[in-house]
Amino acid sequence: MTTKIIIDFIIMSVTFGSGMVIGGYDDFARAKGWPVAERLSGGRSLLKIVSLLALFIALGVSFYTYRWWSPLIVLVCGFIYGFLSLVLLKQRVQALAALGVVAGLVLCFAYVL
Repeated sequence: MTTKIIIDFIIMSVTFGSGMVIGGYDDFARAKGWPVAERLSGGRSLLKIVSLLALFIALGVSFYTYRWWSPLIVLVCGFIYGFLSLVLLKQRVQALAALGVVAGLVLCFAYVL
């Protein structure tokens, strides 16, 4: 594997994981008693819609750029990244996930493709 392929998979996995964190943070945080930022509360916030798109874009870019099974790698690595960041960073993960989605989408289109 070349360095470019590894960096591509890191970008796509972080994008997927960040999107997953934003999508599920609201319910998870309320169960733990953590604060929820206003931009993440509610079902139709712009950031949640963008994060849902980021999930599909990360998987789609990996499928388009590499082999048919590459979305499975992005899915597993992104899930691990999202879960670990959520558990380790707790309520501070909100800002990191928002940054990860926006930067990840930009890098998916600018660098990976």
